[in-house]
Amino acid sequence: MRRRQRRPQLARNSLDGADFWLVLGLGLGLALILEGLMPFLSPTRWRKVFAQIQQLNDGQIRFFGALSIAIGLVILLVLAS
Repeated sequence: MRRRQRRPQLARNSLDGADFWLVLGLGLGLALILEGLMPFLSPTRWRKVFAQIQQLNDGQIRFFGALSIAIGLVILLVLAS
């Protein structure tokens, strides 16, 4: 009786369509959960922080936006490796 040989599985380096949408949905869901924590747990403090953010000029807001993007990219690169 001849044994059937298993083919070695190739490493998957790319996401297919279903994986992409799953990862995107998980990321969006996690972002919404994290964004909702502060207004849920401490609405008064959230209002104060939001009022302080409104006092910042456009350059300062852009800096924090760019910093947030950079930190997010670093996290994704670390997790992907």
